[in-house]
Amino acid sequence: GTPLAITGALFQAFNHAFFKAILFLAAGIVAYRTGKWKISELGGLAYKMPFTFMAALFAIFALAAIPITSGFAAKWLIYEAAIQQKYVFIAPIMLIAGVGAFLYSFRILYGVFLGENRHDNVEEAPKSMIAALFILVMPLMIFVVFPGYMLDLMKPALQAAGMESIAHTKFAIETSLAKYNSIAVLITLMVAMIPAFIIYKARKHRITSFEDNYLAGEPYEFHKPSMHAAHNFYKPLKNVILPYLEPGATHYFEKIYNGIKCASNAVRRIYTGYVQDYAIYVVLFLLFIVGWLIWI
Repeated sequence: GTPLAITGALFQAFNHAFFKAILFLAAGIVAYRTGKWKISELGGLAYKMPFTFMAALFAIFALAAIPITSGFAAKWLIYEAAIQQKYVFIAPIMLIAGVGAFLYSFRILYGVFLGENRHDNVEEAPKSMIAALFILVMPLMIFVVFPGYMLDLMKPALQAAGMESIAHTKFAIETSLAKYNSIAVLITLMVAMIPAFIIYKARKHRITSFEDNYLAGEPYEFHKPSMHAAHNFYKPLKNVILPYLEPGATHYFEKIYNGIKCASNAVRRIYTGYVQDYAIYVVLFLLFIVGWLIWI
């Protein structure tokens, strides 16, 4: 790999360690407070657990390489490395893979923290857990503003591999193709977000109760929706893509699945879980070793 590719990969590995730790810790906090592990049994926890929600949201932003996180700088380096080497097919595939990673992560966020509120008595996590979450969030926030510090940490590793560090300053990274300036990126993002926020707050809201009586005074029984918000989350995407995958990819993976299943069943016949069988295996192996030594 080139110095640019190695730098981007190391930067992303650092980010990956932190945002995955945040997501796993957030999942543990949710399970700790609700006693639930299935997404279909959760929902609406953003108002009950706002700090956990914000940490999980920030982790998903880092995973998706949104500019307010250091994940953006790392992904930018990786894309630059692919373009620099003229990998015209790999670069778009990486972009699509990044979008896919965001989609599957957003399903977790949506199913657990958004949607219908299913837990009235749930409280925010203990302060110690919240502190742990935000300790993990801090590096993702620091290195988006100061990416040069991360590259300074990588410099000895690159030099040990016989490579030169990429040209950089505290706020900027420069390659043969372009220059990344964290301050310019953050200012551009804020300039884009402020008008959008003003327009959103300025528009008129019409509040309508979900239980408005539309039966002219007749009594009716209101039933809450029984389907979870995250159920069949990707159905529209499946309807578009699945017809193209079924003839080839599905058949191919079914063969792999059947092969693994047959191999697993064969192994299961040997590893039965009974101590007596394992004792017989040990004796047979020892007899084999003794016979082999006598034969030699």
